[in-house]
Amino acid sequence: MSSMELHRQGSGQRLPVREQKQHNNAVARVVADTKLTAVKVDAEAALTGRMMERAVDIDDYRHALVGGDETKNAILTRLEMTFIGKVERIQRNFGSEFGL
Repeated sequence: MSSMELHRQGSGQRLPVREQKQHNNAVARVVADTKLTAVKVDAEAALTGRMMERAVDIDDYRHALVGGDETKNAILTRLEMTFIGKVERIQRNFGSEFGL
């Protein structure tokens, strides 16, 4: 059902042409904004997934390198945590434009 049909059903009368165009433009903007937001959400989800994969890769690599040496583990854990902090900042800044 079109927005014009919905309006007719609700009020029993038609909108003047100018108001109808304004209404149609407003509906088109909402649809476009919704599609853009969906793309942004999908992009953030993909980015988050990639970040999680890389964090696991880094953690696995740290474990492989330390070989039970607590000194190496302490040093590499600090580096890993620095990486995680950077990833968190990237994620936070990426999503800030959403206005959500």
